[in-house]
Amino acid sequence: MCSTIPLQLLGKDRGKSSYLLLMAIILDVQYHKGDAYQRYLEKTLFGALAKALPTEKFIAPNNEDYGLNSLKNVTTTTFPPIQGLFLKMKNDKWLRAQNASVFISFTRTLKTSIPLKQVLLISTHNPKIQEKDWSRAEAIGLTTVSLKTEFSTQLPTLASRIFLAEGFVTGPEILPDDVQQQQIKERFTEGLEFFIATDFDWSKEKLILLLKSFSRLKKMQQSSWKLMIVVRFGDETIMNMALELISTYKYRADVVITDDEQLYEKIAAAYALVSVDKEEKFPVVVEEAFQVNTPAIALPTQALKDMYGDIVVYPLDSNHDAIGDMLMLMYKGETYRQSLAKRIAGRKNSYGEESFIKALKQVLTNT
Repeated sequence: MCSTIPLQLLGKDRGKSSYLLLMAIILDVQYHKGDAYQRYLEKTLFGALAKALPTEKFIAPNNEDYGLNSLKNVTTTTFPPIQGLFLKMKNDKWLRAQNASVFISFTRTLKTSIPLKQVLLISTHNPKIQEKDWSRAEAIGLTTVSLKTEFSTQLPTLASRIFLAEGFVTGPEILPDDVQQQQIKERFTEGLEFFIATDFDWSKEKLILLLKSFSRLKKMQQSSWKLMIVVRFGDETIMNMALELISTYKYRADVVITDDEQLYEKIAAAYALVSVDKEEKFPVVVEEAFQVNTPAIALPTQALKDMYGDIVVYPLDSNHDAIGDMLMLMYKGETYRQSLAKRIAGRKNSYGEESFIKALKQVLTNT
């Protein structure tokens, strides 16, 4: 991790020279139910940033789900309303009280007359960002090369503000060993091999696609192998939907629905990961698998191709037959799977959180 020093205040030039001080950095947590991907990014990145800059003061909303209130340099407080009358006035009053100089968000900027460096982070192809927020942001971070290229083309007048902010997966401190992996198998899959699916924000359509893909494998190869489906943050709505779907599923005895506790142990114990998410965004689930050298089957996106090339196994189509064929390929190809695992372990690029922290620190210090 980079060493920390007091950062330079870099608000808009209002006739005053810049100076050094301990900044108050606002971390805007705006998680909405049903968006586990955004929740993951906010929790992982904001927590990592606060830990990486222990001499800086951070301000975050009162939200115990993020664990930010456990960090000594983070103050949690009530944020001003997002909508309503006299919004600018309310924001100004609140910002003066916080003595804040930086605002970082995945969803918005603040309407204010206070000198404030606003950093907007974009993580998906279709962000729900209003036009006024784009113009107020002094820096716009895109989480993949393909998104950076796309938005630089679409917003040429803002191209100079755009920077690459990729890499924000917190890997395990120690790789799960064989004993831990076997314990996972004994606990969840009766000691049997299994595929694991850890996608964010499961919809009914994506779950059906996954189950049909697994059915194709079971039909082609009579096997006792299991499928583990992970529901991020233990979302009860998704849990209940998944349980209802498998209640009438032919191979329901071979499907395990679980939360994301001991996530890396589960991924490491899996034979391979399978993802049915085709949205153009930073591929957290694949990077998590690669952090523990587990091969991955995933629908192709430009980000996956740019970051991993042919180390990822891509189905020829996005339907259940094509995905099932790749499950079969992995099932029958132990030598192929082992070669993938070796290539993953030996890859040069790892997209851990330190990459994101480095990029954001450069933006904050303008270096």
